[in-house]
Amino acid sequence: MKRIAKAGLNWLRADYFEYHKSTEIDFDNWKKGFEFDLTSIKAHKEFRREAVIANIKSKLENEGKLLIVGQPGCSKSTILMELMCDYFDAGYKVLYNYGMRDIINVDGLVNFIEDILRKDKKVLVAIDNANKEKTYSIFYFIDKMSNSQLANKLKIIMTARKPEIDWLLSGLHKVEEEIRKSIRKLCKSELHLSATIF
Repeated sequence: MKRIAKAGLNWLRADYFEYHKSTEIDFDNWKKGFEFDLTSIKAHKEFRREAVIANIKSKLENEGKLLIVGQPGCSKSTILMELMCDYFDAGYKVLYNYGMRDIINVDGLVNFIEDILRKDKKVLVAIDNANKEKTYSIFYFIDKMSNSQLANKLKIIMTARKPEIDWLLSGLHKVEEEIRKSIRKLCKSELHLSATIF
C-alpha cells in the first residue's frame, strides 16, 4: 500500500464500499450544486448515461487505454467514477488519482502494477484531469506499460479538459524531456486515435 501511495495514486480497497456508504446528505448536497462522490456513484444516485458508458467501455476493452476529453462541466469525472465502480464490480483492482497529488515514481508504479498483474489480477488505472501538470507523468507510465507483456490485463482511463489538453500538447517544451517523448509518441499513435470527445 505504501509503495502505491508514494506514486501519487490511491488504492480502491476491496472493502472500501463496506465502510463508505452514500447517505441522503449526498443527494441534498448534489441538489445544492455539489458533485456526487464515489459512494453516491456506486449507489447509482446519478443519472447514468448507459449508452455513453457502454461506448466508452467498448473502446477501452479494445484499446486498453482511453482519454475522455470534454469541456468543463460535461460530467467527465462522474463518468470516470462510474467506470471505476463498474470495473471494481467486475473484479479489477482499481487505482486512481485523488485531488491534486503528483503522480511520481513511475518506475516504482510500473513494478507495483506488474506484480499485481503477474498474480493473474486485472487492474484499472483511472486518472482524472490528465491535463494538469501534476499528472503529466501518467503519459510516461502508459508508455512504459505499453512495453510490458502483461499490458493486456491493464486498462487505463483518463479524463482531460478542453482546451487545457490542447495547451499541453502545444506547450510540450515546458514538460520534462522523458514525459515529453512519451506524450508525443502516444498522441501520434493509439491514444490520440482513441480519444472520446463530448
